[in-house]
Amino acid sequence: MNVKPIIQVEGLQKIYESAGGVFHQALRGVQLDVMEGTFTAIMGPSGSGKTTLLNLLAGLDRPSAGSITIAGERIDQMPEGMMSMFRRRAVGFVFQDYNLLDPLTVYENIVLPIAIDRRVTRKDSEWIMDLLKRVGLGEKKDRFPYELSGGEQQRVAILRAIASNAQIILADEPTGNLDSASSRVVLETFSMLQKTYGKTIVMVTHDPFAASFAERLFFLKDGARFAELHRGSLTREAFYQRILETLSTLEMSVHVQSHLEG
Repeated sequence: MNVKPIIQVEGLQKIYESAGGVFHQALRGVQLDVMEGTFTAIMGPSGSGKTTLLNLLAGLDRPSAGSITIAGERIDQMPEGMMSMFRRRAVGFVFQDYNLLDPLTVYENIVLPIAIDRRVTRKDSEWIMDLLKRVGLGEKKDRFPYELSGGEQQRVAILRAIASNAQIILADEPTGNLDSASSRVVLETFSMLQKTYGKTIVMVTHDPFAASFAERLFFLKDGARFAELHRGSLTREAFYQRILETLSTLEMSVHVQSHLEG
């Protein structure tokens, strides 16, 4: 199978200026290729640039330097009007807080991105119902978000992210508000979408258990690449232990740097 990069990041930098004229460099020359149909997790301490990177990949922010190519399109040079359309059709975003609309049913929340873009067809409805059944929510399509558990709401948010058949899912701490049982179901949903439908998933997480569901881990520290892990033939449990070891090394590095700077 000829697997190719669907996301290519070259020399990515992001510099923010505060109201007082102080500059902060959130990303420092990040290089990252994400292969089509893979599951990548991004980890790092608070302030390492994880969410900044994800927002740049989603086109929600613009880089200070470097390039971002997604599905063959240079999104860092894309006009805002084209960017909005590209986001609706090519990229789905999953937030920690679900961001569902309470007045809409489960089905209506999921179909909303399609309805905004174009007329909803019977094929769209069949696709969404198939997804709902696959994640165990087929009988709850007419429920409202407040009638669902947190894990169920997040599964609805995930399905909304791919309702338009977007090939890429970007997820920012998707299990951050969930208990362990609900987290597992959400992570298994991501794995199913990757393995069954070939979706490309990039997930920011602070949780090593969540990260162990990915095939590859990209660690950031101070806005730059610190390390990278590939699961390969490891079991998820063995991969989890590798993640813990790398996080321990990362935490030690942060501690030593803080001590030297202090």
